[in-house]
This record gives sequence, C-alpha cells and structure tokens, in this order.
Amino acid sequence: MKKIIYGTVKEDGSRSFHIVTRGGACYGRLYDDEWAYVHYKAHQSGTDYMNDVPKKTLLDLVRGKMNWATFESHCDYWWQKEQEEIRRFQNEEGA
Repeated sequence: MKKIIYGTVKEDGSRSFHIVTRGGACYGRLYDDEWAYVHYKAHQSGTDYMNDVPKKTLLDLVRGKMNWATFESHCDYWWQKEQEEIRRFQNEEGA
C-alpha cells in the first residue's frame, strides 16, 4: 500500500503532502526546487524528525524504489548533515 495525498499550493509556491506506506507515514512540503521539507516519526528510536531532503528521495519512496527503512536512513543522513552545518556555523560565530 502506497498513498500520496497532495494538498494545496501555498503562497510561497510550495505544496503540502502526506505519504502513507506500509512501513510508515510522513508529511511536509514540496518546494519549487529539488528539495522537500519532511516531518516523520522514526520507528526504531521514536524520534520526531523535521528536515529537508531531496525531492527524489520522496519520489523513490512513492514509486517503490525505496522501502521505509531506507527512506529513514536517507532522512537521517540529511538530518545529520544539517546538524553538522549548524554546529559549524555556531563555531564560526563564536570564534
């Protein structure tokens, strides 16, 4: 079972979505460029994640090219990358 529900287009040009698969569910916004904002709850840790991921990652999930566990791994990679950027920026600000 794979289901994607698109919402309305927002003022900033993004479109809201909700994806439901056998492994899990997520929601967020698709931006005009190649990125999407995703919010989901990780199954193993129970942690809520909110971060930007490439739009291709979502499309691969919906098209069945990626299962939910792989999707979570991809999201975790981009979340960690974002955290590294935040720490680097904070270190530069503090220096």
